[in-house]
This record gives sequence, structure tokens and C-alpha cells, in this order.
Amino acid sequence: MGCPDKPRAADARPACRAMASDKQLGFLRKLLGEKDLTNIDAPTDPAALSVREASALIDALMAAPRKQVTEAAVELESGIYRTADDRIYKVYTNQARSRMLAKLLVLEPGQEPRWEYAGTAYRFVQADQRMTLEQAKQFGAIYGVCCNCGATLTDEGSIEAGIGPVCAKKGNWA
Repeated sequence: MGCPDKPRAADARPACRAMASDKQLGFLRKLLGEKDLTNIDAPTDPAALSVREASALIDALMAAPRKQVTEAAVELESGIYRTADDRIYKVYTNQARSRMLAKLLVLEPGQEPRWEYAGTAYRFVQADQRMTLEQAKQFGAIYGVCCNCGATLTDEGSIEAGIGPVCAKKGNWA
């Protein structure tokens, strides 16, 4: 039994609505990070969008220009970054050590935190948005994830420190 496509009355909303798919949400997060949102009414919680709303937003974002890259944005280091809109990115080098890449931390109610590949880092973060080790550990302690790799922390000591034992032993949190 699915949701009705049409409202029950002329001015009523449908009894239920199909929510945006995981693929739509992933694509939306990617577009929200790389597009100029100046003329776009972007939602604070894309997961609350219906399939149709998500599709309309994707269309609008596809037509929007890319964010302008500044010189400062290109000089990135590996680490954890927090953007002005409170998105958390992990920036790291690719295997060939030729580019800086980013993963977005996805925190959805009722689900485990996860890192989702976003793309080339300079499209999402700027150098001055890098968190200090203390800020990253504090963030990790609040959300129960390792500030380095994003793994769920289960040990009380690791949760308090905001970093897992493997990453802490490596000595490099970035």
C-alpha cells in the first residue's frame, strides 16, 4: 500500500508523501557543497524533503553556477574542517598525493555517523575553516565519532578524548 499521488480534497495535502531517496540525498549534499547558493532557497535538512521537492531542488542546483574558488581555499592541509553552515568535512590527500579530497560527515537521527565522499576539497572548504586538534576532539567526543577517521567510538576513554586508540597511536590526527 503506497502513498496516494493526489490530495483527498482540493485544498488538502496527501495523506503521506514519499521521502527523498538515499541517492537523491547524497547527490543533493554534493551539489549543496559545490554550487553557489546565493539565489537558491536551500533547506537546512534535506532529509525532510519529498521525492518531488528533492528533484526540484536538484534541478535548481544543476542550473546554478559553481562556487568561486579563492586562492586561500587551494592551500589546504589534511584535517577536519567546519564550514559556516556547520557542515563537517574530513580533508585528505589522494593515494597519488596529487589532490586534496573531502568527505562530508553525515549525521542523521537514528543512524550511525558516516563519512560520504564529496569530491575535491577546495570546492567545499577554505583553509581558515580547519579545526584545531582540540576542536576536532571536542566534536568527536560530542558525537561519539573519532575526529580522525569518523569511526563510532565505543570505549568511554576514547569517547571522552574524541579519538580512537588506533588513530591516537598513529600520532597524526589529520
